[in-house]
Amino acid sequence: WEAEYSALYTSIEDLNAVDNLLVSPNPAKDLLNINFSLNSGSIVNIKMMTLSGEILYSEQLNHFSGTFNKKIHVSDFSKAMLTVLNAPKEKVAHNVYNVGEIKENYTKKMIIDELLKQFPDAKIKYVKKDEDPRDYRVTSEKIKKELGFTVSKTVPEGIKEIKEVLQLGVIVDPENSKYYNIPH
Repeated sequence: WEAEYSALYTSIEDLNAVDNLLVSPNPAKDLLNINFSLNSGSIVNIKMMTLSGEILYSEQLNHFSGTFNKKIHVSDFSKAMLTVLNAPKEKVAHNVYNVGEIKENYTKKMIIDELLKQFPDAKIKYVKKDEDPRDYRVTSEKIKKELGFTVSKTVPEGIKEIKEVLQLGVIVDPENSKYYNIPH
């Protein structure tokens, strides 16, 4: 995993703005912890990328100062990478594998239905967007058939885990804009 820090510097002293950057464990098996402190308001881009440059996770913090702590689930990413790395070279060389489970291909409506099972009082806000003309299904049968890889979590299990995290108070303010893709 690669940790990248970039900020808009206003003076030479700001180069020392990041304290105690820790990305652990490395390699990560289940959870990847990202921790750092920043003593001045800066724009911070956090990206988790594969060695080939594919972005697995991305987050931008605007005018951030203080302590940042984030746990990112990487169990299936790690398991898939280890499956490929541990396979015979002649079996995986020059191959591309989609990681997932065909039964876990969900439409947005299906995800909302799963969310409502765990959060029956949730209010769903539909945002009108121009339709995406693409219509395709991604299959991960190749990695399953050739290497025996299967995912360890389903979408409903992930939603249930999020509910448990919320109930335990791990996320103190779930309405904070940092947890949203669309400003609200």
